[in-house]
Amino acid sequence: MTFLETYGKEIFALLVPVIAWVLNGYFKGRAKLEVALPHQFTFLVQQPRLDDKGTQLAPSQDVRTHSFILRNAGRETATKLEIVFNWKPMCLNIWPVRHYEEIVEQDRRYVLTFDSLAPGEILGIEVLSVNEELPVLVNVRSSE
Repeated sequence: MTFLETYGKEIFALLVPVIAWVLNGYFKGRAKLEVALPHQFTFLVQQPRLDDKGTQLAPSQDVRTHSFILRNAGRETATKLEIVFNWKPMCLNIWPVRHYEEIVEQDRRYVLTFDSLAPGEILGIEVLSVNEELPVLVNVRSSE
């Protein structure tokens, strides 16, 4: 008798749970966050930039915009979603309109916190500044 004939049932009994565990881990639904910067633009406004005393600082002004798209491409809801910028932007627009909490950390990092993002759901974030640099998007994460 060969080894497989003797212990085949025991080997099979051990392999079935291992294979089921591997397949369950591989095919399990997870949250998968994707972030894109599809659009950014600088508008040159042909209006002189003046200081408080009326002195011309520059012949024109610039308006900068960034558009971010955040999507949950996974099969499970992403919870406790955090979006971190280097500092608080001058203007911020979130679409679709949702409830969020904002925190300014001690090092001036600006954190937006959302409760959840469902599978396939998309969140748009528009940032705008006038005559200033835009903050960099530092991190996007969820509890998953």
